[in-house]
Amino acid sequence: MKIIATTLAVALILGNIGFASSDDLPPSYTPTVHQIIVKAATAYHIDPLPLYKVAKCESNLDIHAIGDHGLAIGLLQFHRETFNQYAKQLEIQNPDINNPSQQAAVSAYMFSLHRQSAWTCYGKLYGKM
Repeated sequence: MKIIATTLAVALILGNIGFASSDDLPPSYTPTVHQIIVKAATAYHIDPLPLYKVAKCESNLDIHAIGDHGLAIGLLQFHRETFNQYAKQLEIQNPDINNPSQQAAVSAYMFSLHRQSAWTCYGKLYGKM
């Protein structure tokens, strides 16, 4: 129940999708970063707010961000080895580190396994490592 309430709160804070169902979406619709994060968090039954805050801290929500001297890539600043390791566990077909939806899914999965310490920003935000 707490996750549902938090998801609703995040949706209100970040902006509602505004469509009743996916059938109402225009063909060219691209989900926002906020929607991608909430969807991934919901799929793995985690609170979306910490995941959102980590993405904000890591990349300022820039899906094209490059950091850590070129080693950290995308929305959640994955290193290739870490992304590929967890994408394989999730059996993601054609893993693409540049895909923000895949990054959010892998991150939410890692959070569900209590692997938040993989992100420096998580420790900065929550003082836990």
